[in-house]
Amino acid sequence: MFVTLPNVIWSLRLSSSEIDRIQFALRGSVKATIGGIFFTLIYSSSIYHLLLLSLQRFAAIRWPIWYKTKGMQHMPLMIAIVWATAILAASVPTWFPDSFVFAYSASVFLFVPAFDSLDALFTSGLQVISGFFLLPYLMMSALTVATGLIVRNTMERSRKLSGFHHKKTSFNKETRVLITLTCMEIGFTVTLLPNTIVVLMFYFGQLDCDSFSIPYLISFYLSTLNSLVNVAIYSFRDETFRKNILKVFENLFSCCKKKKKDFQEFGETPAQSPPTPRVSLSTLISISFLFDKSKQ
Repeated sequence: MFVTLPNVIWSLRLSSSEIDRIQFALRGSVKATIGGIFFTLIYSSSIYHLLLLSLQRFAAIRWPIWYKTKGMQHMPLMIAIVWATAILAASVPTWFPDSFVFAYSASVFLFVPAFDSLDALFTSGLQVISGFFLLPYLMMSALTVATGLIVRNTMERSRKLSGFHHKKTSFNKETRVLITLTCMEIGFTVTLLPNTIVVLMFYFGQLDCDSFSIPYLISFYLSTLNSLVNVAIYSFRDETFRKNILKVFENLFSCCKKKKKDFQEFGETPAQSPPTPRVSLSTLISISFLFDKSKQ
């Protein structure tokens, strides 16, 4: 957002011919390359972190003793490897300057990588996408499915040996984690798939320049929400997070109710005229007697 808004502002101030000239000047520049790498990192970091989570869950279910004793010891190293691989994958288009080009896209107001031609899509383009993005996605999905099958089979065996209550308590935590991971992968797929379909329809001639811009703009920014969707799902699936959120809203509503009650009790009394004090007859007689005595 901090990058998009300034680009939107200066783009709206220019004519179409000036924007075309700027796009041509920035095509393949250092600025466009750095911006395109950071943009691609949005997707590569998400998919490689999801792959690590899938591998972690699979190891925890398949080799529970090893995972509890030694598995978590190497987690900082694994996270560092994931980030290094994600950065490497984001910079891969720079290895094929004849097939890929980083340029400023006026349709989405960002620097993005693109195929230099349709032939480039079917040569090095498919190799890069398959090796650095599609393969990790398939591995992530396969590990998640395998983990689900192992959990289901283990729970079935536990149910037969120890009864239903043992099944409810033994793998309840792992089942919740697996469901959370599955929801994150589904969210990643749902946000990314429309943009992929729109781009492929454009390259295969199903969409022309006039009908391509609006679907591409909507699907493009939908795809950038993949990281936000993962964080939202992970947070709201966490029981402690949900309890804290509910507690915040309960305190907020209770505070509002208390203020409303105080306003109903005391808020309208200042606007009304103060009540006339009542004086008894004996008090009036005493005041009159003192007044007559003072005159004497």
